[in-house]
Amino acid sequence: TISSWTIDWGDGTVETINGNPDTATHTYPDGPSAFVISATVTDEDGTYSANDHAVTVVNVEPERTIGGANSVNEGSPFTLNLFAGNDPGEDTISSWTIDWGDGTVETVTGNPDSVVHTYSDGPNTFLITATVTDEDGTYAANDHAVTVVNVEPERTIGGADAVSEGSPFTLSLFAGNDPGDDTISSWTIDW
Repeated sequence: TISSWTIDWGDGTVETINGNPDTATHTYPDGPSAFVISATVTDEDGTYSANDHAVTVVNVEPERTIGGANSVNEGSPFTLNLFAGNDPGEDTISSWTIDWGDGTVETVTGNPDSVVHTYSDGPNTFLITATVTDEDGTYAANDHAVTVVNVEPERTIGGADAVSEGSPFTLSLFAGNDPGDDTISSWTIDW
């Protein structure tokens, strides 16, 4: 009568199972790796080696997504939400690399919940792409489009409330506080 099986799962785990079950289950904590499983079976007369069995543990990519608002004003901070998780392996996210779509590529260490970027000028639409890296590789996340909205510059005119006929009237002009990379090129005045 078979009294036990002793199974060496190949990853440092050796397990003795009493009796003679049809199956035995083991969870490998991380991949990619290859292991050779060996086993012995014991009955009243001795212990006997079974054949070896090779198993490849396949890496499962972490779940990863990015998201945020669909639009932002130029010159205002845009928050990109980051999520990387649900990796059944013993893997740790080491970094995110974000291409903001405006020529800026940023690498962020670790696995933060969000990261902030300021788009300098609008109107424009940018496609944000991102990758996440752990011990086993680098994986692309979904893309996220953001529309950068132009913000009109602050502008005022002023001057005296009255002027004598035939005398010059001075109109003061002020244009500023435009959060975008915009330069005032001209004024058109209807006198």
